[in-house]
Amino acid sequence: MFVMIPAFAALGLKSNPVDLKSLWACEEPRTKNYWYLIGGVGCLSLLIRFFHFQTIPVWPMWDDAYCNFCSIQQMQHWNWNLTYTCEKVSPLFFWIEAFFFKLVPPSLRSLWLFPAILSTFTWVIGAWAATRWFSNRTVLIFALVLGLSFWPVYLGKFSTFNAMLGGWEMAEWGLLGQLLNTTKEKDARWAAVYLGICTGIGSYIYITATITIVLVTCFVVTMCLFSKTNKLDLLFLYLFFAIVIVTPVFPTIRANLMTGHAHDYIGFDIQRFLNPEQIRISISYLTVILWGNFKNSYYTFGPLWGGFLNPVLGSFFLLGVLELLRGGNFRLKFGLGIALLLGLSPGLLSSTMEMMRIISLLPLCIALVSIGIYGLLFSAHQKYRLAFLVITILISISLDSYHLLGPFRQWAAPGEYSQDSKSPEHNRAFEILKLMDSTAGPGLVFSDFYFNVFDQSLYVSTYPFNAAINPVLDPLRSKWAAVVIQPNDREIFVKQFKNTTYFDLSAGLDRQDGGMELEILKLTDENRQTFIRWVSLQKKIQSLYPMIPYHDAKASFYNVTKPLWDIYKGLQGDLFLKRCLMEKIVEFESQDKLGEEIKEKLLELPPQELHLSDAFNWKIALIFHRLGLELTRRGDYPKARQSFLRAASYDRAYPLQLALSKLSEAQKKQTH
Repeated sequence: MFVMIPAFAALGLKSNPVDLKSLWACEEPRTKNYWYLIGGVGCLSLLIRFFHFQTIPVWPMWDDAYCNFCSIQQMQHWNWNLTYTCEKVSPLFFWIEAFFFKLVPPSLRSLWLFPAILSTFTWVIGAWAATRWFSNRTVLIFALVLGLSFWPVYLGKFSTFNAMLGGWEMAEWGLLGQLLNTTKEKDARWAAVYLGICTGIGSYIYITATITIVLVTCFVVTMCLFSKTNKLDLLFLYLFFAIVIVTPVFPTIRANLMTGHAHDYIGFDIQRFLNPEQIRISISYLTVILWGNFKNSYYTFGPLWGGFLNPVLGSFFLLGVLELLRGGNFRLKFGLGIALLLGLSPGLLSSTMEMMRIISLLPLCIALVSIGIYGLLFSAHQKYRLAFLVITILISISLDSYHLLGPFRQWAAPGEYSQDSKSPEHNRAFEILKLMDSTAGPGLVFSDFYFNVFDQSLYVSTYPFNAAINPVLDPLRSKWAAVVIQPNDREIFVKQFKNTTYFDLSAGLDRQDGGMELEILKLTDENRQTFIRWVSLQKKIQSLYPMIPYHDAKASFYNVTKPLWDIYKGLQGDLFLKRCLMEKIVEFESQDKLGEEIKEKLLELPPQELHLSDAFNWKIALIFHRLGLELTRRGDYPKARQSFLRAASYDRAYPLQLALSKLSEAQKKQTH
């Protein structure tokens, strides 16, 4: 109803399209009432963004924790690296958030405060950008939609670089509008310089900014080359400043596209696009704007109740497209089509669902919604216009508020719906540790001895009271320690440390890897020195986290496992920590398909050193199987046979006879 009734009303009741000249920017006086209205919209936007800003997202997902971990590391050890983590992520978000953390120390509160502030800047910049393109009436509608609708507010609920992209895109389009509408030659040159600088800055935020950069560059080139007056000087200024700023990070962007994370999820293989699952994924990027995607899950970063645009705004989006198609000239229609196609392209070519990849469509969607509202609003009788606008906005806000406070918050809480993207174990551990802090003061929390450290939410959340990572706190004054462990390691832990209290963090959860436990104990003269020594060891392990190639399908884990192996071999007498390190090494080596050096070192170990829990047996078998294949290829048959036998000793289902027969065939071929 919301989609069809306004559409048929527009087609049936309006004989003429909207006068497009009334939409665009012109020299209109801005009265006090106009500024009062803009100020009122700004206040409402602030209220929506900061109302329960900490409690609506509830808990960080792994991407939130991933980004904040890097920002905290940047804050503690400032550098000017142009890339972060194995994904070669651009640096600007981490630089700015690290500076923010110097002003507002890291905590769950500051983690969510930062994107809320970025979202506010997005509204301010967006409202300004609209003045470069639209008339006063359209600007007011644009500001209302940008300030009070789900998609822009939703972006501010993720503490990742995507929260920064929205504001940059608004600035980019605003500066382009400034360049297009400037008549004075000197002002036009400065506009070209500013636009070139802003374009270059986008490459320091994230790889998806490339879409907007390409689109804006095409607009500038077209404008300058096909203008009736000579504007080559503007093109030169724009390209010069854009290229100068992009040059330092260009090798990183190229590597990401050719061999990195972006290369892994974007492809041009025709056969892949004939796969039903791939078709389902690609179509989801088309449907997500109005109706949602086919996989209604939190970790797709998409809406959880309908589309990014609610039914009311979705109706006006379609009407906005209709208005431009009916009343626009060919260049406007062609430009709209190219912008939509380019904006959708990262999603259409993706092999996975991650709806933030089409964030470059946000400014265009808000603009089309605003044009649709304008078209229907000013086709109504003048005395009904205000009531129509108020009712429309109230219905839209009601739908989006329910989306945020209902389905979104339900999925945002770690539990049944989001346990694969938000760790219920870490959330439970935090509640226990926060209580410890309130009763006994700061303590030592060791969260990185657990074998799987993909999720760093406990590191970020415990930072204010964790003397093991917070340099402001003195570890020597801590009265308690807590260690996150694998349940099967508890027997070794309690032998090494007496009077421990344990909590089963995975109770009620189906965890194939054995789950997670939290051990808490009081620090005494007998055990204090061990835990103080662990502080420096954990920091060494944490420093390896950004190098773990989680999202790179063909990467080597050697840069992580080699330092871990060195630490392991240097430990004397600490059986618990040695076991934890061996679990980490096995976890990473089982995912490594390239390196063999550490696998060979594992083969040389006595079997008892690889006696881990049953959850690791298949991983150890996989390590020795891959090593056996590589040794067979190299012609080291005795060692290959030993490796296959070791694999079989850890996995009863291992096809030992098949592996040995292939080994015999290889030996015969070499003999012949």
